[in-house]
Amino acid sequence: MKKCKAAGPIRIVSEMFIAEEDCSVGWLASLCNLIVAQGRIPDDWKRSILLPVFKGKGGPMQCGTYRAIKLLEHAMKVIERVFERRIRK
Repeated sequence: MKKCKAAGPIRIVSEMFIAEEDCSVGWLASLCNLIVAQGRIPDDWKRSILLPVFKGKGGPMQCGTYRAIKLLEHAMKVIERVFERRIRK
C-alpha cells in the first residue's frame, strides 16, 4: 500500500493498516472471507469522493480544464488486489 494517500469516505488511511499490521492482516482476511461468503461488498465501499483538480491549462471557469480524482477505501483496494491475484493464478 502506498503511504501519504488521501482517505476515502470512511477516513481510514493506509498508514493505519501499516501501523497495526498484525491486527489489520487478520481483520482484512476475515473481511475478505465474509465478502466471499455473502457474495457482496460492504455498502460503504460503494461510495466515493470525487474531487476536481485544475490541470493548470486554460481558464479555471471551464469544465474541460479539470480532471477528476476519485477517493476510494484503502481496504477495498487491498482486497481487490488479493482477489485479482487469486483469479489470475
